[in-house]
Amino acid sequence: MTYVKTHVYTRISKTSQQEGSGIDEQLARIDAYIQSKPQQFQGEIQHWQDIGLSAFGNKNIIDGQLAEFIQHVEEGSIGKGHALVIYSLDRLSRRSSWDEDTIQKLVKAGVDIHDVSTPVVLKHDDPFSKIIMELIVQRGNNESKIKSERATAGWAKRLKDTLEHGKVFTKRLPHWLKVDADNNIVLVPEHVELIKRIFKEYTNGLSSPMIAKRLNDEGIKTSTGSLWRADTLTKLIKDERLRGNHVQFNDQTLIPNIFPVIIDSELFTIANRIRVQNVASTKGRPRESKNEKIINNIISGFVRCGKCGSKVTTSSNSVGDRYIVCKGRRNFEICTQKGVLLKRLERVVTTYAKQLDMSKIFSYEEVDTSLETKLQSELQSLEVDEKNCIAKIEQRKKEKKTASLALADALTDIQDRIEEVRKELQEVNVNEPLVAIENYNINDLLDPSKKELRMSLRKYLVQVLDKVKFRSIDDNILIEVVYTKDIFRHVLITDSKVSTVLHEISIVKEDGLIKYSTKGFSIIEDEEAGTCTFKGLDSVSVEDYFLLANYMDSVEGKRWIIDYMHDPLNVEAVLSN
Repeated sequence: MTYVKTHVYTRISKTSQQEGSGIDEQLARIDAYIQSKPQQFQGEIQHWQDIGLSAFGNKNIIDGQLAEFIQHVEEGSIGKGHALVIYSLDRLSRRSSWDEDTIQKLVKAGVDIHDVSTPVVLKHDDPFSKIIMELIVQRGNNESKIKSERATAGWAKRLKDTLEHGKVFTKRLPHWLKVDADNNIVLVPEHVELIKRIFKEYTNGLSSPMIAKRLNDEGIKTSTGSLWRADTLTKLIKDERLRGNHVQFNDQTLIPNIFPVIIDSELFTIANRIRVQNVASTKGRPRESKNEKIINNIISGFVRCGKCGSKVTTSSNSVGDRYIVCKGRRNFEICTQKGVLLKRLERVVTTYAKQLDMSKIFSYEEVDTSLETKLQSELQSLEVDEKNCIAKIEQRKKEKKTASLALADALTDIQDRIEEVRKELQEVNVNEPLVAIENYNINDLLDPSKKELRMSLRKYLVQVLDKVKFRSIDDNILIEVVYTKDIFRHVLITDSKVSTVLHEISIVKEDGLIKYSTKGFSIIEDEEAGTCTFKGLDSVSVEDYFLLANYMDSVEGKRWIIDYMHDPLNVEAVLSN
């Protein structure tokens, strides 16, 4: 029989098999087979090929060129008088049952299938085709199973040799490692130092785009000689091999102690918690100026309009001064709040914000793996998980699905751990008093060109601050700083230009006591005992005293303290100052 048309199909599961024993061998064997039967194969030859598609899950039948071939068979454009020549039946399908009807469907449509490796021909009118197909495919399956078992056994032996004798586990090493002449894994020093620098800068607050830009500006290339990109850095920060782990491909199980440790586990964990938090952050991240290598706005994402609650943006005037402007006023004209000068608001927040550890901010060249930093990174990661979990629960409610017990349990566990971490942080704060800002040069923190120092400041601002609100009151500006923990209220009243702080009011919880303070005067409340004591009553100004009393009036349940402040004896003492 002379075929109207001959079709040749080849397939390999891995792209690495394109040469040698893969595609080349299949094509060579098929070509020799066709040349040996010139009377049958006189018609046109059409080639079909799938690269990197497995036949175990019928990936080639679903997505590959074989799927297209089958579609032509189903439509009738390929059928009786056509031949399909393949290296082996397992190139079409790995399933051994005749009920898996891919091969059967082709044969029933009149297509003769030539298996070159056997060689046999499956034909519609041949009663032995079913038996032949079962035997050939089963043979292919058995060979694959043997290969898989051998590969698993070999993998297990390599793992044992690595763990017990320190032998090289795999020749496919990351770029910071290599094999020496004695078959030992050794470090590539220049790559290791660069990785450590990247982790230091990233955990210090620099974003991936900033680090990538800096490396490219310095002419430092990646291991492949290309420019750095943000996603390249993110991939590197996630690479478990840096802390010695091998990740199993099939189930992502971590196997420790396979590679030399480049980044210790604590720093690796902190960096990856920062990475997750950055992705989900609602506070945004400072950006580097395109024209100048400076960072203009270190409080980006924190600030809100205190009058209407809107988010803010920045704008520059004719002389280049940058202002924080309410979006409600700028975009919708629904707010009357005027803008404030960015650099002055930055100065006030940095100078007066509580809980900022200046010693850590200024030691940005050192890697911070302190207990507080580890707890803060864990807390931020947990808060992201909490937010995502709540969003999933709310989504199920909207879709009117039944409540998920697993989600509810997960949320409870997350919130329990958040509470534990916050308590641990409070203990750290008590045991490690902060260094006063007066010991440091505030101008360095406010210099836009000092990028690393400013990003270090930003890192700790993120850990401490929740929001900064500003609004006008008569001829003054009221700035309210909202913290992530411990501090109930913190209000700064400045002049109209935000150049001078006129009054400061804070309500802080420390050591189980609540401290209400303003300019040298404070009230210490012991909630458990139901008492309060005054400090500085003989020196406080009338304005500061009654300003604190008026502001405390907004705190629920503290009317009894305000009444005590208005006691005639206390008022008389203040008026006599």
